[in-house]
Amino acid sequence: MKIVGIREAQQHLARLVSEAQKTSVVFTRHGRPVAVLRGVGGRSAEDVFLSESSKFWKDIEGARADPRPNLTHDQVKKMFGVDRKRSRKRSPARR
Repeated sequence: MKIVGIREAQQHLARLVSEAQKTSVVFTRHGRPVAVLRGVGGRSAEDVFLSESSKFWKDIEGARADPRPNLTHDQVKKMFGVDRKRSRKRSPARR
């Protein structure tokens, strides 16, 4: 973890973003932490947003705490009457 004052961060933001891919960078104002910069290199925007969403994680915790057994894909299809296989029709090739 690296600790950097806000003024220094303003002057060296590009370098700090590169460093944040390896370790967290804590920004301070008057010696007190005010923000954290963490790298997300290679992750999709959706993954980043979900990983930071408290509602998403509360939903996950609720699902894990649910005592009811999870359903398989086949069980869900059967519940909704989609247990027969459908053949896909190919659309004509465009020229």
